[in-house]
Amino acid sequence: MFLFTLKKPLDEIDFDLQIIDDSLRESLSDSIKLTTIENKTELKTENEYRQAPEISVSKLPYKFDSDFLPLKGVISDSDKVNLVTIFVGDNKVYLNSQNSKELDLSTNVELEKGINYITFIARDKNGLESRKTFVVRRDV
Repeated sequence: MFLFTLKKPLDEIDFDLQIIDDSLRESLSDSIKLTTIENKTELKTENEYRQAPEISVSKLPYKFDSDFLPLKGVISDSDKVNLVTIFVGDNKVYLNSQNSKELDLSTNVELEKGINYITFIARDKNGLESRKTFVVRRDV
């Protein structure tokens, strides 16, 4: 519940309210207008639901024998994808900055011997972020 008090009578007040869930990387925004007409208050809202970008990657193997692993996928967001980054471990191996609703992803990443953590990070123009991490073992 959200409560507030107007200390002075107003004919009209406009404000924006945004609620952000960091764990789910989603937000809900409303533009709210309160209008007083004949001692009655009218509330008008324009609902706006925002969701972090969706990361869809083709299935990755658990084990891989080559030095380079091909990655294919699509990053999409109704508010436009702004940035896509791929890490293998702590090494940034891919960076793409665009403003499009859909970004096709096709690249090869070099794997270290043993266990590799491949992390995809996508951010939209509102700053909402999605992450997906995969584990691939490179056999020698």
